[in-house]
Amino acid sequence: MTTTTPHTFDIKIDRNEFIRVSAKEEVVTVRLISTLILFVGALLVAGVLSDETSKAWVPFANLLGAIATGVTLAWATGTVYASTIGYRRGSRRADQFRARVEGAFLRIIDLKSDRKIHFNQIVDYQIDESDSPNVATLSMNTSSGGRVIIPAVINALETRDLLAEVDSERE
Repeated sequence: MTTTTPHTFDIKIDRNEFIRVSAKEEVVTVRLISTLILFVGALLVAGVLSDETSKAWVPFANLLGAIATGVTLAWATGTVYASTIGYRRGSRRADQFRARVEGAFLRIIDLKSDRKIHFNQIVDYQIDESDSPNVATLSMNTSSGGRVIIPAVINALETRDLLAEVDSERE
């Protein structure tokens, strides 16, 4: 059987969108962890500020104030992190990320991993739209229950269709 698709080709990635997506993921993680830590701190502060002789509403007010301060600090921490460390880490990841088709395999090279997935292991393909025009995230489910995600794919619909064609030809 002859194939109509190239044997080896790269999947085109929008590096700027990739950096934005990576930094956004890091910000969410940092904000959640910061909120959790500061929430526990707020509970401790509220407990220290209240005593047995105070009115019933005072501990509650202290708790609300401490939580508001904690959430505000968590969001500020996440924002500062995104604009400095998150952007740098995303940029580094974008520089090293590669996705390509090599014969019957999809190869994904990331910061610390080099993964080859045989096309017969891929069950389905999904496109998740992004804010940028003509760029989307390509997700693939595998027969083992895993998920392969390639963010910031340029012309994602065409790429998905091309991968599906390669999949049908090389299984």
